Amino acid sequence: MTMNKRYLGNMRSKEVHDQLNEKPQCQLWEIQQRVYFSSIGAAKLAGYDPCGHCLPGSRR
Repeated sequence: MTMNKRYLGNMRSKEVHDQLNEKPQCQLWEIQQRVYFSSIGAAKLAGYDPCGHCLPGSRR
């Protein structure tokens, strides 16, 4: 995986996941509408919330 695809955003739920810290609860295989970010900051600027399982600081 290249670093510019480390963070996977779910366009439906507006939740972002860290693919290098994936947990079973993330269920990344189910995400159909995907967007990739190179940083968590870029994802937050785009309106995505961090996943409560694989990223700290979640509001979910």
